[in-house]
Amino acid sequence: MVNYFHILAEVPQRPDRLPNLDELVVRLMSIASPQRVAAIRMELVALPEEERALRLESYWQRMWDLSLFMKGLKQRFGQWYNLGNGRTGPFWEDPFRRRKLIPSGSVLVATAADIDLNPVRAGAVAHHGAYRWSGYSAAMEGSETALAGYQLLMKTADGAERTPQKAFEKYQLLLLEDGT
Repeated sequence: MVNYFHILAEVPQRPDRLPNLDELVVRLMSIASPQRVAAIRMELVALPEEERALRLESYWQRMWDLSLFMKGLKQRFGQWYNLGNGRTGPFWEDPFRRRKLIPSGSVLVATAADIDLNPVRAGAVAHHGAYRWSGYSAAMEGSETALAGYQLLMKTADGAERTPQKAFEKYQLLLLEDGT
């Protein structure tokens, strides 16, 4: 688990009408510091309208393109890690690999379980809830975002409406049934 990671994500379809600058700012607030977002906004506002539209397009493109998103994520993490550890060169040897899943409940739940159980299989932790860099441990700590993810996962699996906490409890039972 020290040299790879998994992400189970739903990538929505790109909308016909792209959101405006204010909507971009709202989305950027979830991934960047307020100072960085303010600087981006000021930079975009200062551009001529045509150039601003092109720049906005470059931001929006990453939001509906998993490959571009992963490229940026891996690059930024590698730079951060190398800077903090006196290293140079690429951090990951292998390129990003995407596996598209058919949104059937059983396949998604099996994939999520495989991801959540990976730290145990790799010997990184004794129990999957102890791996602090996972959605599972975040859900155990009460993260609303993580719990909402398990709620969506379980609704996809069986169509049942549950509270986020009840959906996570159902998922935990499925993991126990898996024998781990």
